[in-house]
Amino acid sequence: MEMTESNGTGVTQPEEMLPEGLRAALPLDPFEQLEMARRIAVLALSNRVSDVEDRLLQKDNHIKKLEVRMADLQETIKEQSERLNQALSEQVRSVE
Repeated sequence: MEMTESNGTGVTQPEEMLPEGLRAALPLDPFEQLEMARRIAVLALSNRVSDVEDRLLQKDNHIKKLEVRMADLQETIKEQSERLNQALSEQVRSVE
């Protein structure tokens, strides 16, 4: 948004920082404006926290899937190691 100067002083008036439609929707009382700003900030933070929680849940689910996959691979390694040891034992017995 382009900032405009008021009365040639070089100072931008707060009223000029907001679009007319938004200014019309604001309460006139400064304390009510602050309360509205607080509610907007709470809503924005709530949405952000919700987004972060969703991403954390997705990552947790991904971690759980990887843990299951890792356990399966460890079991496969164990089984293959046992088969290898058995084959080696049989081979040693056949050489003797």
